[in-house]
Amino acid sequence: FLTVVGSAQNNLVVNGSFEELPSCEIELNSYLDSLDGWYTFYHGQGNSCDIFNSCSSNLSTGVPQNSLGVQDALDGSGYCGFIPYGVTEAAAGTLSQALQEDSLYSISFGLSLSERSNKAVGDLALVFFDSAFTVHYSQYYEFSPSAVHYAPLIQKDGWTIIDTIYKASGNETNFAIGYFPDTLVYEPIDLPQGDLNSHYYYLDDV
Repeated sequence: FLTVVGSAQNNLVVNGSFEELPSCEIELNSYLDSLDGWYTFYHGQGNSCDIFNSCSSNLSTGVPQNSLGVQDALDGSGYCGFIPYGVTEAAAGTLSQALQEDSLYSISFGLSLSERSNKAVGDLALVFFDSAFTVHYSQYYEFSPSAVHYAPLIQKDGWTIIDTIYKASGNETNFAIGYFPDTLVYEPIDLPQGDLNSHYYYLDDV
């Protein structure tokens, strides 16, 4: 969620729970870009964040069970998923209106490590910017996270909620959630369970 502090205003994130789908014919590697308000923010290898929903006719992209594990939606009936480190996918979204300079906003979103993951990463964060675009990995250091989970996020059972209060610079209209490190790059940590030989995170309720 992204709302004005002290206001009863609705969530400013367009399609924040990934409910508005063009179709329930969802294949793994379906482009997040097909959802209203979302696109993939990545470093140029042609990868895309995935979408999952309980209405899917494909067992690989269902909710709660899919090819990456079993997880109920945090809100509604769907979520997206991505590999933030290495492949360097990030989910980018749009706001229904630009943020106002010096106004305070409440930010929250949920992340969950998929059951099949045997690695985990930290520095998972939300960053703001003022136009829709994609970047190369080397540019990730140019962004200052506005909400961040620094330690490796290892929770598979349920969701980890990242939340904070953000003071807007003004005119922010887009954001991305993914791996946005500071000047130090931390390698993924190994976990005792999982057969993916990688890490994969679900994202919901932005």
